This record gives sequence, structure tokens and C-alpha cells, in this order.
Amino acid sequence: NNSELKNGSSGSMAAAPIWSAFMTRYLAGKPNEEFFRPDNLKRVTIEKCSGKLPTDSTPDDQKVTDWLAPWQIPKKPADAVVKLAVCKSNGLLAGDNTPVAEVEERVFANIHSEKPANPSWENPVRAWAEQRGLGGVPPTSNCDITAGTPTISLTSPPAGSNFTSGDIPLKASVDSQLGIKQIDFQIDGQSIASDTAEPFEATYPVASLSNGSHSASAVLTTSNSQTTTSASVTFSVGKSGGLTSTDTIILSGLAVSSDSTSAQVSWQTNVPSSGTVDYGQTSSLGSSASAPSGTSHSVTISVLKPGTTYFYRITAKTSGGISTQSSLNSFITKPAGLP
Repeated sequence: NNSELKNGSSGSMAAAPIWSAFMTRYLAGKPNEEFFRPDNLKRVTIEKCSGKLPTDSTPDDQKVTDWLAPWQIPKKPADAVVKLAVCKSNGLLAGDNTPVAEVEERVFANIHSEKPANPSWENPVRAWAEQRGLGGVPPTSNCDITAGTPTISLTSPPAGSNFTSGDIPLKASVDSQLGIKQIDFQIDGQSIASDTAEPFEATYPVASLSNGSHSASAVLTTSNSQTTTSASVTFSVGKSGGLTSTDTIILSGLAVSSDSTSAQVSWQTNVPSSGTVDYGQTSSLGSSASAPSGTSHSVTISVLKPGTTYFYRITAKTSGGISTQSSLNSFITKPAGLP
């Protein structure tokens, strides 16, 4: 319309609309004609971002197929966008010895502007790549998770410590190249708390435990769900007033060693207590043997029949009258003549 162009008018805002309007008017009423394709054009698949030849590491969604002139056909392999097998825990290149559960595929992109040193050019290009999941530089180092087995140890409570009130502090030290998914703290084999970030720690109220000996441990679960358990740490609880009616006796380590005419039954308790083993050839039992007060107990049962099944049940009782029983168990004496 012969009006003056404004200062700063760009091609998309000025030249393109003018050209579009001109061609629309010129081609009005004329038949559509196909463009002539030169014989030397070839249909080639290339990587979108670099225009180079795709490799086995090029994701399918980063490939495009088009007609190219001989001088346009790339000769170098693409390196802008690659899909690589890496370790989940650290993002390094996975190897042949990497456990399958620890391997995943990730897309990496080394996409830059024509002027990487100029933030005005580089930042928009990197932002564009990251918005499309193409951020991150491909790793060059190998992931060697076979170099060490994950380890976990308790740094608190100290072994042999005694608690009378308040909370018991539990802290774990972890070394894992497989990543850390979760740490579960246990007391007497029961999970009481978990943590997912350093420092790995928890507390447990002394009031929730009975007087006597207890054990603490921690279980590490790695990012690929592998578990490792720490060594147990033994500590004791000595609340004033001794065992209360809400405390319990815990039986553990039940074991039987027998020959043809006798058997030794042993067990442990978390607090000092006396013990009785009731036994017999039927579930009605009928006979008994006693053990003195303590936390480690052993009773020898004599005058038994060779090759015979015996049932037994353990009863533990404190001086304050608190007691507990094991379930009904059994053992078989050895046949006559066997050592």
C-alpha cells in the first residue's frame, strides 16, 4: 500500500507478508504445479539438531528424513543427541558387568549456539534443549559399581551403653555406589523408623522398651532395591523401678542339642529371669526341668527314650512376677547306638 516501513521491521513482519500478498494475487486462477525434483536428490535420514548421520545411539524421535542434494549429504556421525545406557545411581556409562536392575537409558544432548561464549546466544539455545528433555552433557566415565559392596554401620548408640530415660539416638554411616533409597532402623529386629537423606538418624523412646539388653541395627536399601544390614549393636535399658507391668520378657535364641537319651535346651531373655522347660511325649507335656535366674539359660533333660519325639515349652519369669511362654516346640532324640 506504499506506506513507509517502521524502524526495526523484520523479514517476518514486513517482507514475508508483502511476498505472500504478491504471490497470492499473481497465482490467482492459475493451476497448481508440482515442483521439479532434480534427479540427483537423495532421500536421507539425518539427526534433527546437527544435520549429521544418525548412529545407534541417536533416539528415533531425533531423526528426520528429507531430500538432500549431493553437497548437503553429511559424512560425519551425529553427536548432538545420544541415548546411552547408564547407571541409575550416578549417571555414568554402564558396562557389561553392571547389574541389569541398575541400568537405564537416558537421552543426553550436546547442543550449543553458534556463539557458545555469548550468553545472549547460548542461554536461549540451552533453555530450548532442556525444555525438550535434551539437557545434560553425555558422560565419558564408566560406572564401576562392582568396585565395592554397599556397607552400613551404626555409629550410635555406642555398644554397651545404658539408657535410663529420654530417647535412644540411632545414627548410621553408609557407603554405597548404588545410591541410597532408604535406611530402616531396627530395635530387637523390628523396624522403628526410616530415613531417606543424610544424616541418617532417628530416635526411639526409652519408655517403649523393657529393662534389660536390646539390640539395634540398620538396613540399607539401594536405588536398585538391593539390601544390606549392619552389624547389631547391643545396649541396655535400666529404667528406675525395674520391670513394670507394661514391660515384657523377650525370649530369643531357642536351640536344642540332643543325643539318644538326653537333650540340652538353651535360650536367652532380655531381662534376668528364671526358666522352666515343660516337656513330654505328647502336647500335654507332664514333666519339667528348671534353670536359675539370668539372661542366658540352659537346661539338660535326661532319661529320654531313643528315636522319640518330645514336645516342650519354655516359661520365663522375673522376680517381680512378670512371665512369658514360648510356643509349643518339639525335637527328636537320636536312635540308640548313634553318637
